This record gives sequence, structure tokens and C-alpha cells, in this order.
Amino acid sequence: MRYLIILTFVIIGFRTAAQSLIAPEDKNLNWKAKLKKADDLYTNGSFYSAIDYYHAVLDENPGYPDALMGLGMTYYAARDYQSALGNFKQAFDADNDRYQMAHYYWSLMLKMTGDYQKAFDELKVFYRAYRGSDRTMKAIAKAEYDGCTLAMDLLGQVDETVHVHHGGKTINAAYTELSPMYYGSDNKLLYSSLRVEGDSIIRLKKGGGKMPRARVLSADWNGERWTGSSEVDAFNDKRYHTGNVSFSPDGKKAVFTMCTDDKGKDVRCDIYMSERSGGDWGAPELMEFNDKKANNTHPALGMYRGKEAIFFSSDREGTTGGMDIWYTIFERNAWQNPRNLGRRINTLRDEITPYFDIEEDVLYFSSNGLPNVGGFDIFVSKLSGTRWAVPVNIGFPYNSSVDDMYYVHNSKRNRGFFVSNRIGSIALKSPTCCDDIWSFEIIIPPVFTIMGHVYLEGDETMTPIADANVDLYYLHADTTLDIRVSSSDSMFAFFRGTEYENYRLEATKQGFIRGVGTTSTIGLGPNDDTVYVDLYLKLIDTGIIVLRNLYFDLDKAYIRPDAEPSLDTVLQILTKNPNIQIELASHTDCRNTYEYNEDLSQRRADSSKAWLVKRGIPEDRIIAVGYGEQRLLNECECEGNKVVPCTDIQHQVNRRTEFRVVGEIPGAIVRYDKSEVDYAIEHGKRITGGGINQILWNFEDTPEEPEESP
Repeated sequence: MRYLIILTFVIIGFRTAAQSLIAPEDKNLNWKAKLKKADDLYTNGSFYSAIDYYHAVLDENPGYPDALMGLGMTYYAARDYQSALGNFKQAFDADNDRYQMAHYYWSLMLKMTGDYQKAFDELKVFYRAYRGSDRTMKAIAKAEYDGCTLAMDLLGQVDETVHVHHGGKTINAAYTELSPMYYGSDNKLLYSSLRVEGDSIIRLKKGGGKMPRARVLSADWNGERWTGSSEVDAFNDKRYHTGNVSFSPDGKKAVFTMCTDDKGKDVRCDIYMSERSGGDWGAPELMEFNDKKANNTHPALGMYRGKEAIFFSSDREGTTGGMDIWYTIFERNAWQNPRNLGRRINTLRDEITPYFDIEEDVLYFSSNGLPNVGGFDIFVSKLSGTRWAVPVNIGFPYNSSVDDMYYVHNSKRNRGFFVSNRIGSIALKSPTCCDDIWSFEIIIPPVFTIMGHVYLEGDETMTPIADANVDLYYLHADTTLDIRVSSSDSMFAFFRGTEYENYRLEATKQGFIRGVGTTSTIGLGPNDDTVYVDLYLKLIDTGIIVLRNLYFDLDKAYIRPDAEPSLDTVLQILTKNPNIQIELASHTDCRNTYEYNEDLSQRRADSSKAWLVKRGIPEDRIIAVGYGEQRLLNECECEGNKVVPCTDIQHQVNRRTEFRVVGEIPGAIVRYDKSEVDYAIEHGKRITGGGINQILWNFEDTPEEPEESP
């Protein structure tokens, strides 16, 4: 796919989609002559013409393996992977000894159409069976099936914060758009486009004919879409194809590519630089480090070892594969001889479209030689001193089963562009024929924090209470999610990541009744990432609380069903406050003897205690006392020297069950050590919720680069 790699625009030569390319004088040729014509057209890069001739051959000689293989290769070059797949399969089935490479390309097309498992299986078979003369083929096949494994793994790890969109028809057309780059601000875009009049198919042709030129355009973001695409005269020259513009951080230098396609000559690209003085760009100057015998393209200004650098792609002598990434540094007032970036980055195949993030010291580039999920994938590697980390595939949805390249991001790193021929691009022929600019946006859900203080209820000074335990729960759950210890000079804070939930918070401290609060992150937006909940503790009160509606049958001590709600109130208090100890007191009216009433009240108190113990409250937390008629609430007297007659309602006031807090159970509240909790928070031991995955860079076995340029 050299036509793509050299220019990274599919240029030169075009025809209308409906027009047949079988020349009238060729229609009467026999099938062998048409096959030779098809092969010549393929070799010269006239892929769509070649396709018509191969089909003409197969119309006359169905199933002929040479024509099937040629047609498959031509569809592959035209990036019609679905059509190529079937032709490679037929060629391999027709003669699998002679067309062993058809097996490889069939497997590759399975991969590039997203059938990763089938592609993996077939590539493994090819790898084991290959006996060809190309010594690199096994390594290439292994990288491809490793890529299938990677793809199947990455499909389960798609970053849902990354949203990818087609760049729109205001910057894309049914041609080829390339090299997007922010220009001066995040609201101005520079890119290259090859645009011709009419509905035309664009393809490579080696020399001959009048051809359209790729040129640099600019567009502005109006808040909804990119608008006003217009040519940028400073970087365009009617004699050349221009593109791949990259700027220095101060915006005073620009490097870019100019490519020639003179009649009878191969396409060649060189790198130029312009400098801006005031508001005007100076005339482009050809960089001295260009190799006149090779292609020099995709320049990207960056830094290397603290010095200004240009990273670029070239197939010059010393290249590992087809196209490698090279770099040159500026020192001693000159750009030094370029150096190959090394085998950590470059492979037996092609590495192109570098982009260097100066602030992060990371290099983005595209490769079809590293294990990929299909075609060219975008990779990233970090520079540390002179060592490059093992390149990391940035995964879906940036990458796809087809070609993805020209990654670039904005100053905030939350938006950017890349170029892809994935389905959804504006297509002239097959759905994957043409490169378009795609945009991405990283939309990170709010990372929620729940914060607050613990106060004493009724304290008008609102002085925060220190050293209270604060436990976080889901609203209707009893399992602690996380813990904090309150402070008098700072708020407690629970970090919940991107979790949308309802929560309950409970504060406890020795000597206090538990404080409870609730909150929720459901429905909150990006600007509402912190919620505040204050909790209020009550000092343990030894006052008496009367349990209403706790009735017993006459002369009975068992708990009636209609009395259970009152006891359930006590149960909840004891459950929520495991530190308190209560006295559960039962009283009678004065009717009947003193001894009888005392016995009856004790049995009723014991019965109430038993009900609570049965439901999980430890016995030592409840002191059951029957007071009989010792503590009447009115003047009713039924025996002795003074008898005061009373109505039934007056007697009923005296028949009651009460409870009061009489103390605390030692050690019932486990006091969390604040320093231990803070240490756990600092080291991430208790923090839950989402977050942005960070790359763990691997510099293992990375060779050091020499300090001196050659």
C-alpha cells in the first residue's frame, strides 16, 4: 500500500464512477491479453481500471486463480476489504500450494473486516504452514495474529469516556482529507484535502496527465461544526501537493510536506520550513536533512533531550522496514543528521504520522507492523531521557479494524482528531475506500466526592466534633463501603468516582447517639461533582421515654401483635447505637395487691426484653425491671390509709412501659485511628469508584540512544 504511505493521500488519476474502463479497442482481446493489461494497470496504480479488466477475465475464464489473486490484491490496494476477502479465499481454495500467500491475505481481510477469531485461527495455520522465501513473512504473520488477540482483549476494554464522531461534510468530502492540526487555538483547524470537481474516484498513477493538487485548508469552529474551509496561501504551491503542517509551541515555525509527481517520475516528498515574522509567514525553505533518494514526510515538531526536534517518516537508507520514524535535533545552529528512532518504535513494516506532545514527552504515531487491531493503528510511547517505552496501542474507539492515523489532540487533551477510512467515512466506491477526518472528545463523568462535618445537635456555635467514626453505606444496605474519622478543622471526604448512587452516612462516637444522613449522586452533572452532608450527634440522654401503645392482656405478660411496633422502635435504637445500655421498665396501676403488681410488671418487663433479645440484642444491654405500682403518675391509690378512687382512663395512665439510657457498653464503638484511615486513603486502599486508566510505561530492555549525533 505504498501509494498510501508515501503521500498519505490517495492521489493522482481519476475517473467517473459510472464509466467503464475497458477501452473499446480492448474489448475484443482474449482473456490472457486482458489479464496482462489488468496486471499492468495494477502495477501502475490504476486500481479501478484494473478491477474492470480482472472481472472481464473472470467472465471468460471463471475461477482462474491468477485473475482471482490479482483481483484480490487490487481490491486490497483500493481498500475494498470485503470484496478482496472473497477473491483471496477462492484463489487459495483453487490452488493452495501455489497461492499460499492468498491464505495470508484472506486471513488479513478477515481481520480488517472485524472477524478477529476466524482471522486468528487462519493466521496461525498460515504461520505454521508457510515455507516461502520471504524470511520476514512469519514475523509479519505473528504480529497480525497477535493483533487479533489484542483486538479481542481490547473489545472488552473500550474506553466509554471517548466519543468518536465523523468530522462532518464541511471539512470532509468524497475524496481524501488528511493531516488535521490545531492552528493557533483549539477553535481553528488546518488540514489537507484533495478535491476535484464532480463525482470522481481518486487513485494513484505514476506520471502522465493533468492532476489535481492536494492543498492546505483552514476551518473555524462555530460551537456546533467546522465552517468556512478556505485555502491557506502560506503553505500552498500550485506546483506541489502540500500537507502535514506542524507548528512549534510558540507558533513561530511551521514544518510541512511538499510532494512532486512530475510526468514519468515517482512521487517524492520533502520537508520544508517557514518562519513567521509579525503576522506573515516567510517563504518555505527546503530542509537540508531531506534525502533526495527517498521520501521525507509527516514532520512533527517536538523536543528530544531538551532540544528542539523534528520527527518525520522516511524510507531512506537505514530504514528497518518500509517507512520508519526518524528524528533530527537542532543544535549548534543547525539541524543535525537524522537518526532512526530505533527498533523499539520501528518495525519490519511501516511507521508513519508522528505527533509529539511536548508537555507529556510522549510520541503518538501509526504502525501496521506492531500488533494492531487492523491496518494502521495509533500507538503511543513515552520518552524518558533517551529511552522510549514499549509502544502502547491506544485501543478502541480510536483504532478500528481498518486504517487509523494522524492522531493529534488539543491543548486540554480532551479533544482531537485522527484520520480513518472506517465505515462512516464519505465513500466514493466501497465503504472503506477513502480517508476522512474524524474527531474525538473525552467526556469524563463527574468524579463524585461526598463531604461534610460532624456536629453536636443543638450547638449554636456549630463547632465540628473531632474523632467521630463516619461510615458510608448504600442507602438500603448494611455493608460499610468506606470509613472516615471526623476532624475539627477539615471535612470528611468520601471519593466515589463516577458512581451514581443513593447513600446513607452514619456518625458514631462514645457518649453520643448515632447521627444519620442521606445523599445521592444520581442526576448530578459534570459541574456538580461534590455533595455535602453534615451529620449531627446527640449526647446520650438518661431521660425516660414512654413506649405508647404497648398493651398487655389482663393478668398476662406475653407480647401482643399490636404491641410489637412500639418494641420495634426500641429495637432500631439499640441496633443503630450498639454502645448504649437501657433500662426497660414496666409499671402497673394500683389495682390488685402490691406484691402481685410487682410480679406482673417484672414478667412483662422480662417478656419485652426476651422479644428484643430474640431479635439480636445482647442480654447485657437490657436491664429489665418491674416496678409494679411504685411509680404512679397520678394520685390514684387503691389500698392503705388513703384510697383515691380513679376512672379507668386515670388508671391506664399508670399502666406503661418505659425505657431510658442508663450507660454505655465499653468498647461497643470501635474507635478508628485517624492516622491509619488517612494512610489508607493516601495509598488508595479504601477508595472505590471510577477513574481514568493510566498507562504503566514499560522501559524494560530499552536501549539507550547515543549522546552524540553522527
